[in-house]
Amino acid sequence: MNSQTTSTEGPKGWIRLFGAIVFVIVVAGIFAFLIGDRSTSQLKPKSDPVIAFDTFNHASANGSLGRINGNYQWSSVSGQWAIDGGVAHSLVSSSGSSFATVEIGNDASVSALTTGRGSCGLVAVFSDLSNFVSLQRDDREANWKIIVIRDGKPETIGSVGGIAADNNRISLLVDPPVVTAVSGGNHSSFVAENLPTGTQAGLFTTGPASTLCTFDDVTFVTPSQ
Repeated sequence: MNSQTTSTEGPKGWIRLFGAIVFVIVVAGIFAFLIGDRSTSQLKPKSDPVIAFDTFNHASANGSLGRINGNYQWSSVSGQWAIDGGVAHSLVSSSGSSFATVEIGNDASVSALTTGRGSCGLVAVFSDLSNFVSLQRDDREANWKIIVIRDGKPETIGSVGGIAADNNRISLLVDPPVVTAVSGGNHSSFVAENLPTGTQAGLFTTGPASTLCTFDDVTFVTPSQ
Protein backbone atom coordinates (compact mmCIF):
# COMPACT_ATOMS: atom_id res chain seq x y z
CA MET A 1 0.00 0.00 0.00
CA ASN A 2 2.76 2.37 0.85
CA SER A 3 4.59 1.65 -2.38
CA GLN A 4 1.42 2.27 -4.38
CA THR A 5 0.83 5.54 -2.58
CA THR A 6 4.40 6.65 -3.29
CA SER A 7 4.16 5.80 -6.97
CA THR A 8 0.87 7.73 -7.23
CA GLU A 9 2.19 10.91 -5.58
CA GLY A 10 5.49 10.82 -7.49
CA PRO A 11 4.15 11.90 -10.92
CA LYS A 12 1.98 14.56 -9.29
CA GLY A 13 5.04 15.96 -7.52
CA TRP A 14 6.97 16.19 -10.76
CA ILE A 15 4.04 17.90 -12.46
CA ARG A 16 3.79 20.45 -9.65
CA LEU A 17 7.56 21.07 -9.74
CA PHE A 18 7.48 21.55 -13.50
CA GLY A 19 4.54 23.96 -13.19
CA ALA A 20 6.36 25.95 -10.51
CA ILE A 21 9.46 26.25 -12.71
CA VAL A 22 7.38 27.46 -15.66
CA PHE A 23 5.63 30.00 -13.42
CA VAL A 24 8.95 31.36 -12.13
CA ILE A 25 10.31 31.65 -15.67
CA VAL A 26 7.21 33.52 -16.87
CA VAL A 27 7.24 35.92 -13.91
CA ALA A 28 10.94 36.55 -14.32
CA GLY A 29 10.42 37.26 -18.01
CA ILE A 30 7.61 39.73 -17.33
CA PHE A 31 9.67 41.44 -14.62
CA ALA A 32 12.67 41.73 -16.95
CA PHE A 33 10.46 43.18 -19.68
CA LEU A 34 9.00 45.78 -17.33
CA ILE A 35 12.42 46.78 -16.02
CA GLY A 36 13.79 47.01 -19.55
CA ASP A 37 10.83 49.11 -20.71
CA ARG A 38 11.24 51.47 -17.75
CA SER A 39 14.96 51.84 -18.42
CA THR A 40 14.29 52.57 -22.08
CA SER A 41 11.69 55.20 -21.25
CA GLN A 42 14.09 56.88 -18.85
CA LEU A 43 16.67 57.16 -21.61
CA LYS A 44 14.26 58.96 -23.94
CA PRO A 45 14.92 62.74 -24.00
CA LYS A 46 12.22 64.85 -22.42
CA SER A 47 10.32 66.99 -24.90
CA ASP A 48 9.05 70.40 -23.89
CA PRO A 49 5.24 70.61 -23.66
CA VAL A 50 3.84 72.64 -26.55
CA ILE A 51 1.26 75.14 -25.29
CA ALA A 52 0.40 76.87 -28.57
CA PHE A 53 1.53 76.99 -32.21
CA ASP A 54 0.89 79.80 -34.71
CA THR A 55 1.44 79.54 -38.48
CA PHE A 56 -0.20 82.96 -39.03
CA ASN A 57 -2.75 81.56 -41.43
CA HIS A 58 -5.28 83.93 -39.90
CA ALA A 59 -5.92 87.64 -39.96
CA SER A 60 -4.44 90.34 -37.77
CA ALA A 61 -6.67 93.09 -36.40
CA ASN A 62 -6.21 96.57 -34.96
CA GLY A 63 -2.42 96.37 -34.80
CA SER A 64 -2.47 92.95 -33.08
CA LEU A 65 -1.62 89.48 -34.37
CA GLY A 66 -5.06 88.21 -33.33
CA ARG A 67 -5.83 84.87 -31.72
CA ILE A 68 -4.21 81.45 -32.00
CA ASN A 69 -6.85 78.80 -32.76
CA GLY A 70 -9.30 80.89 -30.80
CA ASN A 71 -7.59 79.99 -27.53
CA TYR A 72 -4.62 82.30 -27.02
CA GLN A 73 -4.55 86.04 -27.62
CA TRP A 74 -1.60 87.99 -28.98
CA SER A 75 -0.99 91.27 -27.18
CA SER A 76 0.81 94.20 -28.82
CA VAL A 77 2.72 95.36 -25.76
CA SER A 78 4.59 97.98 -27.75
CA GLY A 79 4.16 99.12 -31.35
CA GLN A 80 1.83 97.55 -33.88
CA TRP A 81 1.94 94.23 -35.67
CA ALA A 82 0.42 92.75 -38.82
CA ILE A 83 0.18 89.48 -40.76
CA ASP A 84 0.92 89.45 -44.49
CA GLY A 85 1.45 86.44 -46.71
CA GLY A 86 1.33 84.04 -43.77
CA VAL A 87 4.10 85.74 -41.76
CA ALA A 88 4.07 88.22 -38.88
CA HIS A 89 5.97 91.50 -38.81
CA SER A 90 6.00 94.76 -36.90
CA LEU A 91 4.98 98.09 -38.37
CA VAL A 92 7.05 101.26 -38.11
CA SER A 93 7.20 102.22 -34.44
CA SER A 94 7.74 105.73 -33.07
CA SER A 95 9.44 104.21 -30.01
CA GLY A 96 11.84 102.19 -32.17
CA SER A 97 10.84 98.87 -30.59
CA SER A 98 7.83 96.59 -30.91
CA PHE A 99 6.83 93.66 -28.69
CA ALA A 100 4.09 91.07 -29.23
CA THR A 101 3.48 88.44 -26.55
CA VAL A 102 1.15 85.63 -25.56
CA GLU A 103 0.22 84.60 -22.01
CA ILE A 104 1.14 80.90 -21.65
CA GLY A 105 2.22 80.25 -18.04
CA ASN A 106 5.29 79.75 -15.88
CA ASP A 107 8.71 79.64 -17.57
CA ALA A 108 7.13 80.91 -20.76
CA SER A 109 9.45 80.07 -23.67
CA VAL A 110 9.26 80.34 -27.45
CA SER A 111 10.64 79.19 -30.79
CA ALA A 112 10.15 80.73 -34.24
CA LEU A 113 11.26 80.80 -37.85
CA THR A 114 12.75 84.21 -38.66
CA THR A 115 13.68 85.88 -41.95
CA GLY A 116 15.29 89.23 -42.75
CA ARG A 117 18.34 91.21 -41.75
CA GLY A 118 17.15 93.33 -38.90
CA SER A 119 17.53 93.66 -35.16
CA CYS A 120 14.86 91.32 -33.85
CA GLY A 121 14.31 88.14 -31.93
CA LEU A 122 12.39 86.41 -29.16
CA VAL A 123 11.36 87.20 -25.60
CA ALA A 124 10.68 84.73 -22.79
CA VAL A 125 9.46 84.95 -19.18
CA PHE A 126 8.15 88.41 -20.11
CA SER A 127 6.18 90.36 -17.50
CA ASP A 128 6.66 93.93 -18.75
CA LEU A 129 9.09 96.02 -20.80
CA SER A 130 11.51 96.13 -17.86
CA ASN A 131 11.65 92.42 -17.02
CA PHE A 132 12.23 89.61 -19.52
CA VAL A 133 14.86 87.50 -21.28
CA SER A 134 15.56 88.11 -24.96
CA LEU A 135 17.38 86.46 -27.84
CA GLN A 136 18.49 89.24 -30.17
CA ARG A 137 20.03 89.05 -33.62
CA ASP A 138 23.48 90.68 -33.94
CA ASP A 139 24.57 90.92 -37.57
CA ARG A 140 27.91 92.54 -36.74
CA GLU A 141 29.07 89.55 -34.69
CA ALA A 142 27.02 87.02 -36.67
CA ASN A 143 25.31 85.54 -33.63
CA TRP A 144 22.30 85.78 -31.34
CA LYS A 145 22.76 87.51 -27.99
CA ILE A 146 21.04 86.25 -24.85
CA ILE A 147 20.11 89.30 -22.80
CA VAL A 148 18.47 89.33 -19.37
CA ILE A 149 16.58 92.53 -18.52
CA ARG A 150 15.88 93.04 -14.83
CA ASP A 151 14.24 96.26 -13.63
CA GLY A 152 15.10 97.83 -16.97
CA LYS A 153 18.82 96.97 -16.76
CA PRO A 154 20.12 94.70 -19.56
CA GLU A 155 22.83 92.09 -19.03
CA THR A 156 24.24 89.94 -21.85
CA ILE A 157 24.87 86.48 -20.41
CA GLY A 158 25.96 84.70 -23.59
CA SER A 159 25.37 84.07 -27.26
CA VAL A 160 24.77 81.33 -29.81
CA GLY A 161 26.21 81.15 -33.31
CA GLY A 162 24.38 80.39 -36.50
CA ILE A 163 22.83 83.30 -38.33
CA ALA A 164 21.42 83.61 -41.85
CA ALA A 165 19.33 86.05 -43.82
CA ASP A 166 16.47 83.61 -44.27
CA ASN A 167 14.80 80.76 -42.44
CA ASN A 168 16.52 80.95 -39.07
CA ARG A 169 14.88 78.51 -36.67
CA ILE A 170 15.64 79.98 -33.25
CA SER A 171 14.51 79.06 -29.75
CA LEU A 172 14.72 80.69 -26.34
CA LEU A 173 14.04 78.25 -23.49
CA VAL A 174 14.00 79.21 -19.83
CA ASP A 175 14.05 76.48 -17.18
CA PRO A 176 15.42 78.36 -14.14
CA PRO A 177 18.23 78.84 -13.50
CA VAL A 178 19.18 77.65 -17.01
CA VAL A 179 18.63 79.69 -20.17
CA THR A 180 19.13 77.85 -23.48
CA ALA A 181 19.34 79.47 -26.90
CA VAL A 182 19.15 77.49 -30.13
CA SER A 183 19.88 78.62 -33.69
CA GLY A 184 19.68 75.92 -36.32
CA GLY A 185 22.00 73.14 -35.15
CA ASN A 186 23.78 75.36 -32.63
CA HIS A 187 22.78 75.67 -28.99
CA SER A 188 24.20 77.29 -25.85
CA SER A 189 23.07 77.08 -22.24
CA PHE A 190 23.89 79.44 -19.39
CA VAL A 191 23.08 79.59 -15.70
CA ALA A 192 21.64 82.90 -14.51
CA GLU A 193 20.36 83.65 -11.02
CA ASN A 194 17.29 85.76 -10.25
CA LEU A 195 15.73 85.39 -13.67
CA PRO A 196 12.50 87.26 -14.47
CA THR A 197 9.39 85.23 -13.69
CA GLY A 198 6.95 86.51 -16.32
CA THR A 199 4.34 84.23 -17.85
CA GLN A 200 4.40 85.64 -21.38
CA ALA A 201 6.60 84.89 -24.39
CA GLY A 202 6.74 86.28 -27.89
CA LEU A 203 8.49 88.38 -30.52
CA PHE A 204 10.23 91.72 -30.74
CA THR A 205 11.87 94.02 -33.25
CA THR A 206 13.97 97.12 -32.70
CA GLY A 207 16.00 99.69 -34.61
CA PRO A 208 15.68 101.29 -38.06
CA ALA A 209 15.59 97.93 -39.89
CA SER A 210 13.01 96.39 -37.57
CA THR A 211 10.33 96.06 -40.27
CA LEU A 212 12.65 93.81 -42.31
CA CYS A 213 12.19 90.97 -39.80
CA THR A 214 9.39 88.47 -40.30
CA PHE A 215 8.28 85.54 -38.11
CA ASP A 216 6.52 82.27 -38.83
CA ASP A 217 5.71 78.92 -37.19
CA VAL A 218 5.90 80.31 -33.65
CA THR A 219 5.83 77.62 -30.97
CA PHE A 220 5.19 78.35 -27.29
CA VAL A 221 6.49 75.90 -24.69
CA THR A 222 6.95 75.61 -20.93
CA PRO A 223 10.15 73.56 -20.34
CA SER A 224 9.64 73.00 -16.60
CA GLN A 225 6.10 71.59 -16.87
